[in-house]
Amino acid sequence: MMRSIILIAVLFAFVGCQETAQKTPDANTKKPTAVASGAEIYKTKCAMCHGADGNLGIGGAKKLTESQLDLAALKTQIKKGKGTMPPFETQLSAEEIDAVADFVMGLRK
Repeated sequence: MMRSIILIAVLFAFVGCQETAQKTPDANTKKPTAVASGAEIYKTKCAMCHGADGNLGIGGAKKLTESQLDLAALKTQIKKGKGTMPPFETQLSAEEIDAVADFVMGLRK
């Protein structure tokens, strides 16, 4: 009887630890995934005008390596668009916009 109680207690402890481990995000793996996602989105949605490295500037697109926008203003511009740049708030999720903005911030010199 005592063995059964101990076995059940160990199983509950093990299951509890597994759930906690799965729910806790790993800060070291979360950021690279977002940047990779941002890079892919940038490549398909932005690079045609801004260039792969952010220096192209076709059709009035700004050189992103020289941008002075802070992160919040950059996210707003991605959402709302500006000039000939279309708004992306209906095409991209908030997380995707954050990822693209983080990637663009990394293009600066």
